Amino acid sequence: MTFDPFGDYAARGYLRNHHGLPRGDDLARLEFNNFRSVLPDLLSWLEDQPVNYDTLLRLHEKMFANIYPWAGEDRSTTAPDIAITRGGEDQIFCHPVGCRLAADHALRLAEGDGMLRQPGAVYSALCHSHPFLDGNGRTLLLFHSELMRRQNAHIRWEEIAEAEFLRVLTDDLNSPDAGIMDRLLMPKVERSSRSRADLEVMMVDEMQLHGRLETS
Repeated sequence: MTFDPFGDYAARGYLRNHHGLPRGDDLARLEFNNFRSVLPDLLSWLEDQPVNYDTLLRLHEKMFANIYPWAGEDRSTTAPDIAITRGGEDQIFCHPVGCRLAADHALRLAEGDGMLRQPGAVYSALCHSHPFLDGNGRTLLLFHSELMRRQNAHIRWEEIAEAEFLRVLTDDLNSPDAGIMDRLLMPKVERSSRSRADLEVMMVDEMQLHGRLETS
């Protein structure tokens, strides 16, 4: 069944996208091409922004404003009464009214050297907040990568298999205090920043080859 929180999929396309497209290859291609075109500016913009929830919202808006009219609005605004599930599980993501609180919790985990001590816990906590109807994976990966950059570090995401990542993420969201995602990510932490060019290539490759970080 197609995700249709607004109840007008047939008339306005998937999530009221500006082009009225149904969910499928054409929309995915449009999203990917848009992401690739705005990525350099996003990386530059992020470097000067405060680390807070409002920056996360603005990042989503800048990334998807050309696709969705609600870009930058979280679920407390776009779908306040709809719970988001994954694989039939309804406790993985927070209720819409808790998106900001859940993301703020993730950012508290990241304070100080938190990104180096528990990058997996931070990532999973951000995923639990699941602020947006779509585009969570791309937005959160870019945001998380910027938090790592500020610690002069990065994660070698390209070394993590898709199936393993999805399994570990689900297990960690179900058991957030067990350190499951940290055990996956910590061996992949590199204590150096990627160059801007390398980060662009990594982000594009992850989105093009896997799409695995999309949690909506």
